[in-house]
Amino acid sequence: MSDEYEPVEVEAPSAPEGDIPWPHIVLYGASWCRDTVRTRRFLNRHGIPYTLVDVEADPQAAQTVMDWNGGYLSTPTLDVEGDIVTEPSDEELARLLGLPE
Repeated sequence: MSDEYEPVEVEAPSAPEGDIPWPHIVLYGASWCRDTVRTRRFLNRHGIPYTLVDVEADPQAAQTVMDWNGGYLSTPTLDVEGDIVTEPSDEELARLLGLPE
């Protein structure tokens, strides 16, 4: 990694309030991963709350992601109430969450 690298800033996830219509989502990602940044922006733009787990800072989470993905540290990997989704496109996320495409 270059000394000139600076992670992309992404707004914080939405805080759930009361009854929410969305499934519980855990997003396993890394700040340097463009797909993680894109997925976070998608969820934030649609007001969908999620829990972010940084696989760089959490070795156990990284191992879990590798277990789910055949030994690969694929980011982002989402746990959507027990359904594991790896590197979804915005279109796949929209379908999964019942959003208009």
